[in-house]
Amino acid sequence: MSNITQNKPATASSSFAPFLPARAVDGVTSPANRWVSSQVPAWLAVDLQNNYWVNQWTANFMGNVGWSPNYNIKNFKLQGSPDNVNWFDMDVVSNNTSNQLNRTFAPKIARYLRVNISNGLTINDGVASIVDFQAFEPDNAPFLSSLVPSVGPFNTAFVSRSFNYNISVASTVNTIVFTPTAAQANMVINVNGTVVASGAQSGPITLTVGNNTIPITVKSADGSMLTTYTVIVTKAGSTNLNLNTVVFNYSGRGITSGSVNQTIVDTQTDYPITVLTGSTAVTVSPTARDASVTIKVNNAVVASGGLSTSIPLNSTGTTVITIVTSSPDGSTSRTYTFTISKGAI
Repeated sequence: MSNITQNKPATASSSFAPFLPARAVDGVTSPANRWVSSQVPAWLAVDLQNNYWVNQWTANFMGNVGWSPNYNIKNFKLQGSPDNVNWFDMDVVSNNTSNQLNRTFAPKIARYLRVNISNGLTINDGVASIVDFQAFEPDNAPFLSSLVPSVGPFNTAFVSRSFNYNISVASTVNTIVFTPTAAQANMVINVNGTVVASGAQSGPITLTVGNNTIPITVKSADGSMLTTYTVIVTKAGSTNLNLNTVVFNYSGRGITSGSVNQTIVDTQTDYPITVLTGSTAVTVSPTARDASVTIKVNNAVVASGGLSTSIPLNSTGTTVITIVTSSPDGSTSRTYTFTISKGAI
């Protein structure tokens, strides 16, 4: 096991130069390399910069570097936090007289550690000092080395010691499968309530519209530690691709401009449109049922309720205009065809 606090960012409730918090985690054990606070209660905190399982810690006090044991701190506890806001007790020490503390406890997971001191030096209750603060992770700490979804990607790249991920999928995706790989042998992996072998695929997990929370756990071989990864898969709702109306505004030489308002029927995608004989061009204004759809008129994007550019009409015969509606992710679409003829209206 290696010391997980060494040279990590350290802070404290108070300190004074040169006895700053960093000196308690620099790996040097000497009277000059220590943290000192002249205000008690006091605390010394370390950002581990990642999540770690912790089951052992060591603290060296002034009695271990040639001073009297009366300069050891008396009452304190080791605390952990996932966020540097919410703290929980990991180990509690009362009436300490040891020059060097070596403690083990049931493993707990944390991103931040702090020594919270309620009573300082035996000789001076209002002062606290720590020469060296170390913590250790068990060798069999359970983590995944990789987690691969069948659809994705994750909102952020997978990292072994980061536990929360999101995936957004289209409305057409009905199931998802995960392939988890344990960082060590003999770990027990569970995906959404079912045991899965390391490196193997899980069974298909049914997705419903909205957020689907999928827990993936890794348990140490001795059962003492359980790491939980949480994946939230957000499935889009079905997009209504239907148009509501399409207005054709026609114009031409020697004629008064006019319009044709075509109501769209859900089951119909082909429509004949008749404009005045002298018409030479039309603009198109489509309105969608669902404001989230993308609309293209002859491959040019037009906002719902907006107006297309002018489209010339063939001088003889008919003119075909296509309107395509598609879902926001582009996974589904519908094509409408409008055949424009000239004649009396």
